[in-house]
Amino acid sequence: KLSAGEASAYWRDEVIKSVLAHPWTYVEKYVRKTIYFLNRVEKEEHYHIGFVSNFAPVFKLPFFAFWLIFPLGMAGMLLTAGKSRKSLALLGVFFLYSATLIVFFTNARVRILLLAILIPMAVVGLMELLSYIEKKQFRKVYIFAGIVMLFAVATFVPPRGSADMTYYYNSHAFKLNSKGFEKEAIQYLQASSSREGHHSAMANVWLATIYYAKGHKEKALSYLDRIKDTSFAAVNKYETMGDIMAQEGQLD
Repeated sequence: KLSAGEASAYWRDEVIKSVLAHPWTYVEKYVRKTIYFLNRVEKEEHYHIGFVSNFAPVFKLPFFAFWLIFPLGMAGMLLTAGKSRKSLALLGVFFLYSATLIVFFTNARVRILLLAILIPMAVVGLMELLSYIEKKQFRKVYIFAGIVMLFAVATFVPPRGSADMTYYYNSHAFKLNSKGFEKEAIQYLQASSSREGHHSAMANVWLATIYYAKGHKEKALSYLDRIKDTSFAAVNKYETMGDIMAQEGQLD
C-alpha cells in the first residue's frame, strides 16, 4: 500500500525511465501535442461544438474562437513585453501554463483559461498597431503582421485525427443508453463504427456486447473482428471474446 505521494513518485519515475528509453517517441509526442495546443481544433472530453451543432444549429454560426484571438494576443504580448513589465509577466505566465498543458493534458476546457490573457493582450496589440500606423512606423506594422501570420498559420495546420468525431458519438450513445434509449444508442454506436475512427474500436466492443446479449452471436463476433490487434481496444476485444466463449462453455 502506497500513500498518494509515494504512488505519484512511483509513476513519475516510471515516466522518466520510459522517456530515457524512448526519447524520440516522446519528442514526436510533444511536438504533436504542441501542434494541438496551437491549433483551432477544440478537443473536449464530453461534447464537441461541431457535434452539438447537429442538434442546435445556432452553433454552426462562425463565433469568435481561439483561432482569431490567439494570433492577435501573441502579437500584443510579444511586441509590448520589452517595454512593459506587466506584458512581460503575462507572457511568462502564458508560457509556463502552456508548458504544463503540453506536458500533461491539452484540451479546450483547460486551454480556455489562457484567453484571460490573450483577449486583453489582443486589444493591446490592436492599439499598438493603430499607434504604428498613426506614427507611420511601417516596419513595426510589418513585424506585427508577420507575428499574426505566423501564429495564424499555426492555428490552421491540420493535426492528425482532428476531424475524428467517433469519441463524441460514443459519449452520446453512453448518455442515451443511461437514460433508457438503447435503440438510439445503438444507432450512434453504429455510426461511430462505420466511421472507422480512433474510437470506433470501443463502439465495436460495446456493439458486440449488446448483440451477444440479444442472442446474435455471429453479429457480435463480426464487430469484434473489425478491431485490429494494433488498436488500443485490442485488450477489450479479447476480453469480450473470452467472456463469450466462457458463456458458450468453451472454457479452454
